[in-house]
Amino acid sequence: MTEPISVGILEDDSEFRDFIATLIAADGRTSLLWTASTSAKAMARALDQPPRVILVDLGLPDLTGDRFILTIKERLPNTDYLVISVFEDYDRIYRALCAGASGYLAKSHLDDQLVDQIIDLSNGGSPMSSPIARKVVNTFTTRATEPNGLDGLTRREQDIVHQLALGRSYQEIADNVLLSVETVRSHIRNIYRKLEVHSRAEIMKLMKK
Repeated sequence: MTEPISVGILEDDSEFRDFIATLIAADGRTSLLWTASTSAKAMARALDQPPRVILVDLGLPDLTGDRFILTIKERLPNTDYLVISVFEDYDRIYRALCAGASGYLAKSHLDDQLVDQIIDLSNGGSPMSSPIARKVVNTFTTRATEPNGLDGLTRREQDIVHQLALGRSYQEIADNVLLSVETVRSHIRNIYRKLEVHSRAEIMKLMKK
């Protein structure tokens, strides 16, 4: 039998936290490892008991959810981060994906398929609520038709840049474009040189112009 996917929950709304905790605990395919109401508590618990997936709220009393992901992902690179938030505006979606979230669910569209979405995430998918996915697609489609600083890049390099914008790791990008990780690293070095930037964050700023 496949071992259940371990899950941690970072959510400050106790009623909603209990709701999703019940969904996870009731399904044999997932196991609830811990819950936390603040980023600080989640950081301590995650480092002590690293789960396979962490569900992350964005509006928290201390560190915001996207900053939490950005901070802990360096320590726990093999953990997947799934945002579940009331916020559906593109800027917050964008920041969460850039920070390292691999999926984004709107609380208003959350249903009993949560465990299926967690399993999809752990299998390499990027679950998103339909309205969230539409906003991401519409924004990239619009920007693809506008003049921007990416015009000097090859089609392959532009593809890699857009995957960086979605928070993909080098390994995930390599898998998606059927290249080795080292080749992807080489492409990214060339991208940095052509765009005269030094980090993913600088690329994100360039793409928002």
